[in-house]
Amino acid sequence: MHFFPNPYNDEILYSVLARYSVRCGIISHKTIIEGIFGKASARAVMELPFNINGLISNLPVNSPYTGDVFIYNHTLYTFFTAFLPPERAEGIKCLMLEESGGSKAYGKAGILGSRLPLNEYMKFCPKCFEEDTAQYGEGYWHRIHQVPFIMVCPLHETLLYDSTVLVRGHNPQAYIPANGDNCRVNELPYYKPDTIKKFINISKDVQNLLESSFPNKPFTWFAKQYVERFKELEYANINGRVYWDDLVQDFKDFYGEEFLNAMQSNIEDKGQGQWIREVTHSDAKAMHPIRHLLLARFLGLSLDTLFNKEICYKPFGDGPWLCLNPAADHFLEPVIKDVEIKYRRRNKNTNGFFRCGCGFEYMRSVARKQGERVIRGESTGIRGKEDRVIRDKGMGIRSKETGVRDGEVEIEDREAGCEEQGRFVRVVKYGHVWEEKVLELIDEGVSDEEIAVRLNADVRKIRGFNRGKGDRDNMGEDERSKGEGVKGTRIIETLDNSIDFIVKRQKYREEWLRVVGENPDKGRVELRRLGKYTCTWLCRNDREWWEKNTPAKKYVQADNTVDWEIRDKEILQHVKQTVQEILDSEEKPQRISLRLVKTKSGLKSFDLQLDKLPLTKAFIDSAIETPMDLHKRSIRWAINKLNEEGKALTITNITAMTGVGNKYRKQVVEEIKRVLEGLGKR
Repeated sequence: MHFFPNPYNDEILYSVLARYSVRCGIISHKTIIEGIFGKASARAVMELPFNINGLISNLPVNSPYTGDVFIYNHTLYTFFTAFLPPERAEGIKCLMLEESGGSKAYGKAGILGSRLPLNEYMKFCPKCFEEDTAQYGEGYWHRIHQVPFIMVCPLHETLLYDSTVLVRGHNPQAYIPANGDNCRVNELPYYKPDTIKKFINISKDVQNLLESSFPNKPFTWFAKQYVERFKELEYANINGRVYWDDLVQDFKDFYGEEFLNAMQSNIEDKGQGQWIREVTHSDAKAMHPIRHLLLARFLGLSLDTLFNKEICYKPFGDGPWLCLNPAADHFLEPVIKDVEIKYRRRNKNTNGFFRCGCGFEYMRSVARKQGERVIRGESTGIRGKEDRVIRDKGMGIRSKETGVRDGEVEIEDREAGCEEQGRFVRVVKYGHVWEEKVLELIDEGVSDEEIAVRLNADVRKIRGFNRGKGDRDNMGEDERSKGEGVKGTRIIETLDNSIDFIVKRQKYREEWLRVVGENPDKGRVELRRLGKYTCTWLCRNDREWWEKNTPAKKYVQADNTVDWEIRDKEILQHVKQTVQEILDSEEKPQRISLRLVKTKSGLKSFDLQLDKLPLTKAFIDSAIETPMDLHKRSIRWAINKLNEEGKALTITNITAMTGVGNKYRKQVVEEIKRVLEGLGKR
């Protein structure tokens, strides 16, 4: 070949070779194709041409084109291999480069077995043809227009027309270029506006697929992605069992029968309807790319997410999770690292069991919504994510007086497009820390009702700890009078004086005496920590003995000595770093104030006792901004953003980005004028 035409933007290789066949001046198609591929038996193939190595070897000397350039940019290879495993995609590429590719590439791509037809005629967009002729002096076949089931041009959003050129024509060696004779506008079938809108969306998805280089993944990857997304949208339970009736109905309502018939993917059709089950099966196989795109758009999955981000259904979000034990030091802190998830078949709920090291265990439930579903919009197809927040910062485990049963936490669910609805968390086990806190409060003389409020439990449960199984009325007269003679004494009857009880009591008594003997300088709180379970059992079942054999309460004054000079220097460095981070932030500026510094630095009120931190106080006073100082920073930030976006530096644009109010608008406008003059702008 003495010359080779440069491919135009989005031109398919078939069209490039067709333009060459016109310009070379040779009439015989057989001679032309022999000159292109070096073999007279070669064929003019549009979608997945083969023997590209032969074409490369016949190109003019120093030609910049390679086999990869032609395959990735000027054939339908990236479309048909997008959802194939990497080894199969590479195999198809090798077949296209080799002389013996032919129909083998089509079979390996799953085209022959998909039962979906290829285009019969070359397609064109009248507006593209007109613009191409005006710009280049000739029209050409666009690659995106030749993709099967692409009904509209993604650039002009107009319906595509069939030309008179057969893709698989009577002469298999002829390359036919696009021209005014074979690209004539004819009558098109009528489609509803909503259907055309869906055609546009799919065509843009295909364009994204052609122009991007997404990594090839195995079939099981896509099957797992879809099933995990089914779980997120409640089309499948936690075990992966799909609710096909709901899914099929929503899929049909989402696209409409007219659109699905045009795509030949109506899932209610006996011949076509099994594809959605096949593509999500664990033993998935090759599926037509257009059907992958249909399912991904319905599920609200972008191509980037589908190919690059592994979806994992987490009904309770990412850990660690909060401990809901109000008696623990880490109350409402994310310390629980593992959750056990179980599916309850009877009510179709997903239950999560959260166990903390303090012994507290609770269960959260995610109920599958019943009734009418919300059909997602075509533009996104994405449902809102649940944002569960503890409503009561004091714990959320309400007493009986609040209307919530004992052992339950009220959770607030916020979902986009859905009404707020109460959810409950059931306490499975309170644990030793919670029980010890109850006993400690009882020792302090706190009333049962107050303990119930502090620990967010039913008052009856607290009374069970306080009173035990027995009742003072069941005791003898001597014991009753003995108990009444001591103010605040609480008599706990727990177990009958059986042999087992006596043996267990003796065991715990000896254990407690050992703990007390080994730690003579410890107080009650420290002893209770050392002998957690022993202390709990004795307090509940042998309280009087425990009181006699436990040291009295110690009241130790806390050591509050702090070297404020050293702390001042440490906090000053931390505050300086925080202020610098605020100034360097690329987000919209915030006014530097004492509150903002405290929030950004994470310092507590105790740490920022400014009357004891003279260096820190002086720096904060110097760093605090007036409203006008903030506006000056905002003006510089807005100018930088407008320059990045390539927008005009006008007073209107800058004031809009700064968000200045009426109070300072006049001063801000004057400052903007001054800055623009300094930049040489008006």
